Amino acid sequence: MRWGGNNVRRFAVLCLFGCGHVVEDKPEDQDTDAIVDTDVPAAALWPHRRLSNLQLERSAASALGVDVPTGPWLPPDPVIAGFTHLGGGVPLTATFVDDLEVWARAVAAAVTHPTSPQPLPRSVTWQAEELPWTEGLRSSVELQPFTVFWIVGGEASTVIEVPADEVWSVHVGLVGRVRMNEPYAVTVEIDGEPLGEATLYGERVGEVPGEIDAVVELSLGEHVVSVVPDFTRTGPLSERQPGLEYYQDPEPYLGLDAITLVGEGTVLPPTQTIDALACEGAAPESDACATVVIERALQRLWRRPVADEEITRLHDVFQTAQGDGLSWADSVGEALVAALLSPSFALHLEGPQAATAADGSALAPYVTANRLAFALWQSGPDDALLACAAGGALDATDDGPCGLLPQARRLIADPRAEVLVNEFALRWLGVHGVDHLWFVNRQFPRYTPGLLLDEQRETAALFRELWSSDHDLRELLTADHTWATFRVADVYGLDADSQTEPKRVSLVGSGRAGILGHAGVLTATAKGSDPTSVDRATWVLSNLLCRTIPKPPPNVPPLLGGSDPITDRFEAHVSDPACASCHAGIDPYGLPLSRFDALGELRADGSGLKPTLLPDGTEVSSVEDYGRWLAGQDEFARCAVRRVLTWVTAQDHTTGDDAHIAALTNAALGNGFSFQAILEATLTDPAFTAPEESP
Repeated sequence: MRWGGNNVRRFAVLCLFGCGHVVEDKPEDQDTDAIVDTDVPAAALWPHRRLSNLQLERSAASALGVDVPTGPWLPPDPVIAGFTHLGGGVPLTATFVDDLEVWARAVAAAVTHPTSPQPLPRSVTWQAEELPWTEGLRSSVELQPFTVFWIVGGEASTVIEVPADEVWSVHVGLVGRVRMNEPYAVTVEIDGEPLGEATLYGERVGEVPGEIDAVVELSLGEHVVSVVPDFTRTGPLSERQPGLEYYQDPEPYLGLDAITLVGEGTVLPPTQTIDALACEGAAPESDACATVVIERALQRLWRRPVADEEITRLHDVFQTAQGDGLSWADSVGEALVAALLSPSFALHLEGPQAATAADGSALAPYVTANRLAFALWQSGPDDALLACAAGGALDATDDGPCGLLPQARRLIADPRAEVLVNEFALRWLGVHGVDHLWFVNRQFPRYTPGLLLDEQRETAALFRELWSSDHDLRELLTADHTWATFRVADVYGLDADSQTEPKRVSLVGSGRAGILGHAGVLTATAKGSDPTSVDRATWVLSNLLCRTIPKPPPNVPPLLGGSDPITDRFEAHVSDPACASCHAGIDPYGLPLSRFDALGELRADGSGLKPTLLPDGTEVSSVEDYGRWLAGQDEFARCAVRRVLTWVTAQDHTTGDDAHIAALTNAALGNGFSFQAILEATLTDPAFTAPEESP
């Protein structure tokens, strides 16, 4: 029987849901092709955490030499404590296992057919707010923090740019504001041809979701999408029964969410960095060669010693596939798919057996190697780190070549540690997704995606500079220079040539200092086109001081909008005693940044120029003053350490355990408080080196 399809799914469900050991006596109806890891006891799956999408990608790339993104197949990981690798990611549902198999097959195909085009799902989505809808048929309704366009009558049309000749699955997301028991229909057309119809109906007043899905062949270029609501089924207010709850607007509304096209194009697989099919000492495309390839792949993918029976079981997959008529390469690919679906690859394997010290305070070397590599690379360990683990090393007190800190420094010097800038730093500082903010193009047309990407690169470059030069990390808040392209320099009003790569430029006299003046930070913290002091105060308190901001109580009036300077709006807001009790202790942390608009330019209305009295009585009159004040707060130093500890342990340390955090902070301060010093303090801390406790 060929190993594939349902057999792989059965294997995936068995493995990923934790059987983890060989079943010697199989019931007659059990699938004899199902593979399980022979030396992974169930206890090793505790706690049960899977690799994040990024870790899956980078681990496969490191082991097999091909970088295949998970994005087209796997749902995004949830963000916990600001990061995406905490908490095990998306739950291990059967649907996720199916998606994981599709990704695993794409990885195997890229390895076994490095020059053959491969199918790659692709999608393009237009948020309704971004599209150029016909005028006169819609009104804008502020739904913080976004604006939704509602059709209030007639037909609305827009134009989309289809990226390729292809058969596309089309999804149109709708939300209808309906009256009780009064349905209405919506028809969507593309180039005048009906795509589908949806009926929006509610048993009570409110908003109900709707959607239209269809498959249609579209050519490259522009196409007209029309949305035609039919409100004629609803009756006038005068005909309604008295005493019933009705929506009081004269017309029902139709809200447009998004239009999404999903197609399956073909692309060349990624360039290989290693030849995963090489088999020195064995004839090419032989049975012995397959054994060499499988054994080497398992050791790298599973990040631990591999038992002979495990190699045999994966070799059986290869032989079964060959018996079903598959080529040698495709048969090896089937074995690789099985390896990628194993818990030894897809899960972080830790458990009680990992403890080596009598008091359970240390980890087995292979677990330490895995933790260290994922903390610094978001990927599995390389051969050198695995060799240290095989020798029983990686002790935190060992200064030799295989000691924990010497190996950590080796990993940090590797280009793969750049993930600490692009993932850790940018997520901590809140600018990781700034280049995808939709409101920018609509409200600020001259701001391009290229500028937003440059603003993200600016923050990354400053963090990278402070790290590589071993500077105090608190200079993030006080630096009198930045790294700007000509686009960013133009936003700041600085002289710049046409450099497209970030270059070091002075901020002296510009009214900016450190990341508090970075356009990317100011855009990311705007929460819309008209940022308030609350928006930016929330970022300062949450990201820089690690405080928990309580949710506002119900029925609190919003901060007034309009043309008045934002500082005047704040003063009017806190004059209400019901608001002042909370906002007097929150808003001042955002007011020093209020002189900048949503794109980081100085506001034309002069907002934010008044001195700000902080809750501790300090008065700051500039962003430079504010940065120096924040950098001098012990709370910022402790928060930075919390964030690093959360990252390296993949556990939420954002609150609690103040004495522990204070001790770690003091250790890092004693070594100059560089990012390197903070990393080393957290990597040698028991929170990193001790086994996780069972839930």
